[in-house]
Amino acid sequence: MVTSLNSAIPARDPGEQNVVAKVVVIAFNDVNIGSGNRQVATLPQGAIIIGTDSNTATAFNGTTPALTLGTNNPTSDNIVGAGVAIESAGFIQATPPTGTAIGPLANDTPVYVKFVGAGATTGLAQAIIRYVLKE
Repeated sequence: MVTSLNSAIPARDPGEQNVVAKVVVIAFNDVNIGSGNRQVATLPQGAIIIGTDSNTATAFNGTTPALTLGTNNPTSDNIVGAGVAIESAGFIQATPPTGTAIGPLANDTPVYVKFVGAGATTGLAQAIIRYVLKE
């Protein structure tokens, strides 16, 4: 008697584990962007961040402009810690998380962005946070 024909997870099951992406838009004049208190997303419990891409659509001006992203408000620097250079338009791929953003998140977790620099009057970027969910 056959009790189970499909007892194993197939190697090519596309619904088994998918990469999820949150895309957030960041402008030079967003409220609280300089303080690190600008919440841009919430990641679910169990999320494992696998990388963050950034696309600077309009270059940010001012003094040494950079963006950091993190769950640790107000420093906001454990997802993208070193600061993504945003003084020229372009795409930066797969910045890995650091610190407490590594590994499965214990709870639903807010994500904050911080603008590092001064005097910006232009700038628009998108951050793409990619993660998988712990099974």
